[in-house]
Amino acid sequence: MNKINEIVYNMNKDNYLDEITFKYIKYENQYITTPFAYFLPKIHKLDNEILKDIYKQQTEIKIQVPARPIISQCNGPLERIGRYLDFFLLPIVKTQTTYISDTGSFIRLLEKSKIETDTLLVTYDITSLYTNLRFSEIIAALNSVTGIYENLEYNIIKPSFDYLLQITNLILLNNEFTFNKNVIGKL
Repeated sequence: MNKINEIVYNMNKDNYLDEITFKYIKYENQYITTPFAYFLPKIHKLDNEILKDIYKQQTEIKIQVPARPIISQCNGPLERIGRYLDFFLLPIVKTQTTYISDTGSFIRLLEKSKIETDTLLVTYDITSLYTNLRFSEIIAALNSVTGIYENLEYNIIKPSFDYLLQITNLILLNNEFTFNKNVIGKL
């Protein structure tokens, strides 16, 4: 994919990549497969009455099960450069006061906090978060943490912030996957 290699070769020319990283993230067609979509069933969202009927009948029954869509990027053209980007963005995300990595970290945060008896905890179930984010807002959010990035240290050569923006744009604008033998998106 020329777009990936254009950025990667420019980064290499500008001495932002060591040899190992360069070889890892450059696009090599022989290793690439097209990403694909699949679904994980949300069995915890099934109605209890339906589950009781299934148990009673012990036969095949057709029901609609809610599902979480997953796009597998394994061996896809953007996988390696995406991992590279993630390596630099995750430490930035972890500096944010709103960052919670998982349920365990949330519980530990609650245990350390002083919570008044009249406190109301509220949860949200966000539907289709990624598809509802405007790319311009993602880039604006990334631009707002330039100073944090400049002050972080990494164990590999740190690219310029401009290259991180280029890679982010490349990934946001070029996601492609197959579903039911149809190609969705573009590369």
